[in-house]
Amino acid sequence: MGATDITTGRQAILVAEDDRAIRTLVRAFLEDAGYAVLTASDGAEGFNVFQRRQESIALLLSEVTMPKMNGLQLAAAVRALRPRLPVLFISGGIPPADCGWGCVAKPFTAGELVGRVRRVLMVKEMPETSRNGGGRVEEVAEFLSPLTKREKEVLQLVCQGYTSKAIGNKLGISPKTAVCHRARILDKAAVHKTASLIRFAVRAGFIEA
Repeated sequence: MGATDITTGRQAILVAEDDRAIRTLVRAFLEDAGYAVLTASDGAEGFNVFQRRQESIALLLSEVTMPKMNGLQLAAAVRALRPRLPVLFISGGIPPADCGWGCVAKPFTAGELVGRVRRVLMVKEMPETSRNGGGRVEEVAEFLSPLTKREKEVLQLVCQGYTSKAIGNKLGISPKTAVCHRARILDKAAVHKTASLIRFAVRAGFIEA
């Protein structure tokens, strides 16, 4: 599962964001999704929090532009201590070229943010051979190839963290139909859990990490 908060047993995410309203919203999104959240109002505070709690932090989620220490500087500082720590940036502008694990553009929904966080953490947990194209990539691609156009649309939304009800609203289908599509996708991929399906989708190149 990666690093966890010893007080909660949940994966812990460090959120560095200078906008209080956005910081509060992001914290609510992540806690509702089951993550433990540590927050900081700027890069310097974020680094101080990381130094105290680094072993329990599974991911750094940081705004790019902040006072005292920006997001890129914060990422460099924490990776000097933990080089393999996943980093995801939040930005209202164009993501910088060296965003590392990627960037979530503002404004974003809870599903978009949580889905991206989950994919980043899942890819981080994969064996190196899987991330580099080895292992079962060809086999996974074969599992996903029989998907219909609608099933591929559903899979994309599942990977973004949407619930069956939300998928139904977005695609104009009933929640029951969305559940049926999810079940068929799991069956075709020969897996039983959504988390495994998302890992397979990333490894097959169906979605970006």
